[in-house]
Amino acid sequence: MQHRSRNFCLTLGVCFFIYFNFFSFQVITPQYLTDLGGTGFQAGLQNSFFFIAGILLRLYFGPMADSRGRKIPILIGAFVFATTPLLFLISHNVPMIFVSRFYQAIGLAAFFSSGTSLISDIAPPQKMGTYMGSYRFTATMALVVGPGISIALINNFGYSTQFIFSFFIGMISFTLGAFLVPPDLKASKVSKNPIYQLKTVLNNKLLWPIYLGAGIVAFSYGTLLTFGSIYFSRATDVANPGLYFTIFALLGMVGNISAGGISDKIGRRAVVTPSLTLLGLGIFILYFLPGTTSLLWISSIITGLGYGGSITAIFTWITDVTEQKARATALAFQESALDIAYASGSFLFGISVSLWDYGPSFSLIGIITIFTAAFFLVGGKERRKKYAQELAGQD
Repeated sequence: MQHRSRNFCLTLGVCFFIYFNFFSFQVITPQYLTDLGGTGFQAGLQNSFFFIAGILLRLYFGPMADSRGRKIPILIGAFVFATTPLLFLISHNVPMIFVSRFYQAIGLAAFFSSGTSLISDIAPPQKMGTYMGSYRFTATMALVVGPGISIALINNFGYSTQFIFSFFIGMISFTLGAFLVPPDLKASKVSKNPIYQLKTVLNNKLLWPIYLGAGIVAFSYGTLLTFGSIYFSRATDVANPGLYFTIFALLGMVGNISAGGISDKIGRRAVVTPSLTLLGLGIFILYFLPGTTSLLWISSIITGLGYGGSITAIFTWITDVTEQKARATALAFQESALDIAYASGSFLFGISVSLWDYGPSFSLIGIITIFTAAFFLVGGKERRKKYAQELAGQD
């Protein structure tokens, strides 16, 4: 028990400091690149380049975490996120920024699925959701505090100070990771062939509807994050539309914690369905935003709860229906699917806006999300019975 608590606390510490740097660089890199003389197009391109590199690299690092244990990729990820700021420190042109982002993508691929997998290894089966909710809460907390601190450092002391600060933040995560003692997964019995590992995951039909739900969550979140501020500025007289996302993140933390514990008691599906409904409803009502500013804050509350609750329950659900020896691969595939959904959501929403404007486009995204929730709600007894039988067969 003491060993489990120690590993759990260490993993949360590693998670917080890595996500602190991840979210900070997501926010400051576009501005840094333009300050170096880059264009707005290049500022957006570097972000796409970063995530595409991460998607491809996960094909290697996800299976590695299953075949060689969680600690190695966690330490690789922590080390990369710690040293990337030093590479930024000597990057004085646009090509070097792209090189730095590719290097940072190694950390993205190595840590994200491995950290979640380690939490699932540590957690008692009856508290899987509670542990996963705490992990997602920690990541969201890093989003709330990380970019703000980084921007304040840049505004007061310049980029170099922020990069050095981020290096020390990263070294804290690497040091904490060095003290981890993950459970023995008997890695020698797991295939070291990443293609075989990926085929094993894709052959698990229990994962397919869960991935669908995750894709819709990411699709909805990506459009909201990319286009929300633009629409809020046009449709309301709110001085700082960014407050929407502050409230969204804070309520997302509430959703993370509450959904995990509740799903342990009533099941993952029973949490995913209402959470997706809340997310969809919060986006749908943005259609009525012009002239009704109060709806902005109502939307931020219910979308935050919906997003936080659904993403926690979905990640936990994946660990429930995947054998331990394939969890990192399944979660790596999930992370890549989320990144693709984020990107495609922004692209398709841009097309929709050009055809129907922002309000109708947001309402359409909301309806799609609500219909996905209905899919989980009225899936039918036969499908649920089949899932239960297949899961029993895995055990």
